[in-house]
Amino acid sequence: MVRRTRPPFAGRWNGVGGKLQPGEPPADGMLREIGEETPLQPADLGPIRRIGGVRWTQLAEDPPASGGMHVFLAPARASLHTWEGTEPSSEGELSWLPLRDVVDPANPRVVRNIARFLPAMLRRPGLTFHCDYRGEELISVRRLSGSEAEAAR
Repeated sequence: MVRRTRPPFAGRWNGVGGKLQPGEPPADGMLREIGEETPLQPADLGPIRRIGGVRWTQLAEDPPASGGMHVFLAPARASLHTWEGTEPSSEGELSWLPLRDVVDPANPRVVRNIARFLPAMLRRPGLTFHCDYRGEELISVRRLSGSEAEAAR
């Protein structure tokens, strides 16, 4: 996880990631972002798979702005040498956090929506969620179904 130094969510733990380049497939973008933001290499990772998607609307903007992300599971290989504590990153600080802390809805140090979508995606890959924000305040999270989820891809 990366503790961001810049808004949005400065000071909170979030997944590693970023924007896709024009025409870039999501899996390629995920590998590029891991390479840019962490000391990890593709050989450090096991089979990578997309486990879902998250869309969002920023209600504080006029008109409301929207965006989204693909969610990937990139397991570390058993041979990966991890580190204790934090490591510097271009986005903040990196650390290996226990999953129980990442998905704890009462943990104010992690971006709030993660606890709302990640446990469900780990149980049932392929789900899509939509989050409404007002500034950095999470207003609502709902799971999209059927045609809504297809349209969000």
